[in-house]
Amino acid sequence: MRIDLLGPVAVRRDDGTLVTPSAPKRRALLSALAVRLNRVVATEELIELVWDGAAPPTARAALQGHVAVLRQALGEEPTADHGGGHLALGTRDAGYVLTGEPDRVDLVRFAGLCERAGVLHPDGRHGSFGPYHPQAPYHPHVLDDERAADGPSPDGPSADPALPLLRAALDLFQGPALTDCGSALLRDRTSPYVTDLRLRALDRLADGLCRQGRGGELVAELTEAVTAHPARQ
Repeated sequence: MRIDLLGPVAVRRDDGTLVTPSAPKRRALLSALAVRLNRVVATEELIELVWDGAAPPTARAALQGHVAVLRQALGEEPTADHGGGHLALGTRDAGYVLTGEPDRVDLVRFAGLCERAGVLHPDGRHGSFGPYHPQAPYHPHVLDDERAADGPSPDGPSADPALPLLRAALDLFQGPALTDCGSALLRDRTSPYVTDLRLRALDRLADGLCRQGRGGELVAELTEAVTAHPARQ
């Protein structure tokens, strides 16, 4: 299973079958857990996000029902393989946690690629996501796969190694993050960090390409960024 958050929220099985939850609250719950992949999210925080700060008295029981449905959708059964290659929804004393490899959530993969390219939010690795900041541990095989996919660098051994990482990171976007996630509160808490990191990645990529005489490759993307963020130098 893979979860896309960088654009319209989408959930896909490994064979490509789209299984995105149709219920907005289930999309909100899964999105909130995916943003915090491999970390526990408190039950009260999830209730606040899923109900956009206006939870009814029955919210806790309803949340448990949504969790049960999502577990079934993720294939979490007693006989399921819960290895790192799969996503699984677990219960903890304080709340719930979605576990799995960072590459299975595009937002977490994006943050990890930016980090490995040396592009960070000014507040450091965790950024100013409020409680929502991606955290992607380094996986050498991911970098190896990217290099293999890119092929030999046309710029030789002195080429900037950050550029293919940043290109891969920016290519993950299919639109504004968390479109139709089912929670305006989650989107409002997450989008500023994602937008800022995306612009920093684009700026760093543009600088690197200009130094190689390849600045023209980003004219369209930079023009779009200037139009969307005219006050940003």
